This record gives sequence, C-alpha cells and structure tokens, in this order.
Amino acid sequence: MPVSQHFGPIVEAGGGAGFSADCAAALAKCGLSPDSFGSYSHVASQIDAAKQACADWDIARKSGNLAGATPPTAEQRFLSQCESGHIMQNATGQRASADRNNYCHNVIDGYDAHAAPAMPMHDGAEGRSGHGIATRMETSQATARGTPGTVCYNEADRRADQQARARAVVEDHTRRMNNAERWAAKQRDAQAQAAGGTGPGGPGTGGGGAGGAAPAGATQPKKYSPTSADLDLAAECIAAMAAWTEENMKATCAASAAANAQRAASPEHAAEASRLRQEATDARRDHRA
Repeated sequence: MPVSQHFGPIVEAGGGAGFSADCAAALAKCGLSPDSFGSYSHVASQIDAAKQACADWDIARKSGNLAGATPPTAEQRFLSQCESGHIMQNATGQRASADRNNYCHNVIDGYDAHAAPAMPMHDGAEGRSGHGIATRMETSQATARGTPGTVCYNEADRRADQQARARAVVEDHTRRMNNAERWAAKQRDAQAQAAGGTGPGGPGTGGGGAGGAAPAGATQPKKYSPTSADLDLAAECIAAMAAWTEENMKATCAASAAANAQRAASPEHAAEASRLRQEATDARRDHRA
C-alpha cells in the first residue's frame, strides 16, 4: 500500500500519531504503542523516562514502601530494557564517519541521525534480542544485495530490507512484552497488597505477588498473540512511517537550501559575510602577533 494509507504528518517528529487506525490496531496486537515511534531522539527520551519510572519503583520496593508508589506499566518495563534503534540503518544515510553530526558525510539529502525514524529495540546492538537481531540483519541484507558499502544501496531495496527487519524486531518485541506483562501484573498485586494490607499473597505478607508463581486471585497479565498477518501489517506500517520520515527530512533539506540561497543573494547577507571574513582575518593576524 502507498505510504499515505498507513502514515501521515506527525507533530515535531515525536510520537506516532500519524499511524492510521488499522496500523494502530495491528501495532497494539503486537504489544506496540504508536507513541513509542518517532525520531531517534524522541524514542530515546521515552526510554529514559521508562528507566526512571522503573528505578523509582525499585527504590520503593527495596525500602518496603510500596503503598504510595506507582508500579511501572509493562510498556515501561520493556522500554527500560531497550535502546533507541534506527529503522533506517544509519550507515545507509551517511558514509562511515566517527561523528554522526557531520552532515557532509550524508548520502541521503537531509539525513539527520537524531531525527531519523526509530523504534525501541530490546538490549544492545551486540545482543541476541531486538537490537542485535536488527544489526545482524543489516549486515547480511547489505551483503546479499551486493552492497556491503552503502552509497549504491538503492532506495527500493533499502526500504524492503527495512520492512523485513521491522517484522523480525516486532516478533521479538511481542515475546518480551508478554514477559513484561507478567512482571507488571505481579508488581500491581504487590502494590495493592501493600496499600490494603491484604492481597493475593494473604494478609500481612508485604506483597506476596511480587515474585514466583502467581497465587490464587492474582491479576491476570495481558497476553499478545498476533497472527502472521498482524505481524506483516505492523511491519508494513513501521516501514511506511520510516519512509514518510525520510521524505520529510529530504523536503526539509530542500526547503532550507532554497531559503539559504535566497539569503546568500541578499545585500544584508553579503555585508554580514564580509564582516565575518574580516573578523576571521583579524583573529588570525592577532594570533600570529
């Protein structure tokens, strides 16, 4: 389907409000929230907030003061174990460079590593789960295309590979969200028991539902069981979001180039450029002196 059927404008490259209703439903079946998608920086901020929520809960749990604490959600638990992962392989947007902020290395106009489309990926790039799965696929896909470098990686192939990686990461995400749901249910039971003095673990046990097998009456965790079609659609929607964001980066670059060209042609800019050049000349002279 065309990108426009899955994804539209988003606000400030933040959360995934641009996903269509069908996409949001498919993502939800896989345990994914549209708000977890966006720019690399947006996803990183979501992860940081989740880590803080989990850290606050751990402090309350260790101190035995759960009654006034807020247990993290399953999504927060999962996000706290993630990194912000580029949906577009960064190396397809820029030539090899130690500095991702050096836009002179771009091979895609307007590419910005911090504004590029991203999603939460479990563990690190060297791990065996989400982020590690994506990283290994990036290498094998480029090699299979005969483009171990990035400059000749054509757009159609690159976007097809992005969608395949997204599907693999979503499968991993769903399994780990089911684990997070079980964990979150136990934390809710522990908090309820601490607040009320009784709960699934019995009176006075101080939160018996926090670990081990769930006792009778414990909160039943949500379980995600997406079909193959759900996974396919979720991956297609994520790929559409990445394509839309890429096109938006290109358009922003083109617009700024036109504006800069217009500024450069103005007398005011010419005078300012002359002043700055003179300041640089004076600074070099003073340094030599």
